[in-house]
Amino acid sequence: MSRVLIFDLGTTYFKAAVFDAAGNIVAFDRQPTPGVLCDDERHEIDANIFLEIITAMGRKVVSASGDSNAIQAVSFSTQTNSFLLVDADDRPVTPIIIWDDQRAIDLEIPTVPNHYAVTGIPSTSGEFMVAKIAWLRENEPQTFDCVSKVCLISDYLTMWLTGEHVTEAGASGLTGLLDIHSLEWYAPAADAFDVPVAWLPKPVRAGTRIGTLTSKATEALGLSQDCIVIAGCLDQYAGAIGAGNVSPGAISETTGTVLATVQCCDEFDPDDPTASFIGPAFDSNTFYRMKFGDVSANLLDRYLAKHPNPPALDSLNAIAADASEEALKLSSKLITMDTTEMRATVESWATDIETGVAVRAIFETVAGALYQHVHKLSASPSQIVCVGGAARNTVWRRIKANVLGIPTCACTCPEPTSLGAAILAYHGLTDEPISELTERMVHYTDAISPVDTMYNRYQPLRDAA
Repeated sequence: MSRVLIFDLGTTYFKAAVFDAAGNIVAFDRQPTPGVLCDDERHEIDANIFLEIITAMGRKVVSASGDSNAIQAVSFSTQTNSFLLVDADDRPVTPIIIWDDQRAIDLEIPTVPNHYAVTGIPSTSGEFMVAKIAWLRENEPQTFDCVSKVCLISDYLTMWLTGEHVTEAGASGLTGLLDIHSLEWYAPAADAFDVPVAWLPKPVRAGTRIGTLTSKATEALGLSQDCIVIAGCLDQYAGAIGAGNVSPGAISETTGTVLATVQCCDEFDPDDPTASFIGPAFDSNTFYRMKFGDVSANLLDRYLAKHPNPPALDSLNAIAADASEEALKLSSKLITMDTTEMRATVESWATDIETGVAVRAIFETVAGALYQHVHKLSASPSQIVCVGGAARNTVWRRIKANVLGIPTCACTCPEPTSLGAAILAYHGLTDEPISELTERMVHYTDAISPVDTMYNRYQPLRDAA
């Protein structure tokens, strides 16, 4: 049976997994993402360390899989707007600058004609790649003396694997530089942000064959030179595919470092009143609309980091199981705060509020933020599939069902984002339709249905949201 090797380039963890054609994980490894907080603003990864970790993880899971010759393809899921500049010999000129790096956060962003209609990006900020390139031009102009290429973090991986300077359209679409209809670089945006189109990689759709492994990558990973590298995609889209969210109208959500809610659709309305982010999916007739924000599991992380005796993650279900009027009052107030005030508030709860009440209030607040997302994306979804670590928390999923008023379910695969990339890899290998692959490879837990009395109880939270 053929197998595929997947690298998941997440913000919190890097993961490597070998999947079989039934969607089973044959071998798995994960390591904390090796970012370096250089100061209060800069967040970077040394490019050599990046490749060392990728190599070590890859070799480990290839060896653990038991049969390297069965691995016929390599693919990925990826964060975006994390990038580096390289020279004509593909040597790094900068470290990999991570998307949440804050050095350009106060930079003025230029206006681009027809930007949303062409790129699907409703707004840009200092966390975008283009803003940090502008910051480098202003503050470190010598950086550009020998720049020849721009690579997103996944572009650098595929360039190391194949020697090809290629980018996946879903990930590159979120840079604000791509025409998501033609999959060509949008010159007015590139000109406005002073990013030469000649520096940019060739955009391809998720599931496209990029090339075979170089001899260097073959030796480093212990794979056959016949192994094919196939374009994966943006991690949020990969999570949607791994959740079976591949037909118009379906919705999935990821509660992780950010809260991302994704809807599959077959058209793009340039006058969309919700101003959702929208990007190209795995075929020319499919897009993904997305809402995302900072109200997510990161609030729980901040709370636990400040707690004098933090509870174990596997105990949170029991701690937060009981409904509490105090928790609902706290969450209904918290959901109205801006990000800075919200973070400070949950940190203060670590010493001021009883643990079970505080944890439940955080669960409810994130469910309220999810309600905002879903309400903007779809008037009446029939179900939502939950992805990410929080999806395994049944109490949290039950709260989401009761706040949303719709059933929630989760994938049985513990790594649905990697599974989505594996589905793309098999699509690139066999040309089997994505819909048929997801039907075979994606499986779900029993859905949790909302309870009428609890749905009514959460009306104050929905009103505040």
